[in-house]
Amino acid sequence: IAGKVVTSACAATGDTPGVRDAVARAWQAMERLGDDDFGSPGFALETYSPADLALACAEALTTVGAADEATPHLERAETLIAGSGQTGMVVSVRMAQARAALAREIPDREEAASYAGQAVTLSAARPAQWLARLVRDVSDLADLRTGQGLDDLVDATTPWLHESWEAEPGPQRPAARFGVPGPGGVMVQRAGGPPTVPVPRLVL
Repeated sequence: IAGKVVTSACAATGDTPGVRDAVARAWQAMERLGDDDFGSPGFALETYSPADLALACAEALTTVGAADEATPHLERAETLIAGSGQTGMVVSVRMAQARAALAREIPDREEAASYAGQAVTLSAARPAQWLARLVRDVSDLADLRTGQGLDDLVDATTPWLHESWEAEPGPQRPAARFGVPGPGGVMVQRAGGPPTVPVPRLVL
């Protein structure tokens, strides 16, 4: 958990070497633990698993413009959550994959649309405000990097912004909004929900 905090903090300040160092240290700590210490994937402390760390590392690396380095972490998270029944976690990984696809040196809008579409489909039976906001963030990034947003997914999830409940059961979290500079100096805000770090920074 400390590793997640440090990687996210370094990412928020644009500290690429700090992110890489924090990622390495976090996995070293994780590997010193026995398998019996791990819970199942989820967003609660009692269910903490390596999948949570893998997702956090991927998001931090994507934020500082190292999306290619994020791919192995996303693949690990995807493997660990397979069959877990944690729909919210699966959706978060799919959205992280969509963001990474757009943050690479050569962005791939179709890949991003596929991942985001899977996330929306998985959530269709239980719409979530946080996902609707993430879809908009990713659509804005797609428009910025490829000239074409994910308008169909934005339209499909617009009604979700008016829902009063989230995708995963449990206590409601207060919305925590903050702004971060995205590519081209665009300021992007993100709302509370399962942890996802901000839009990738422009690498100069």
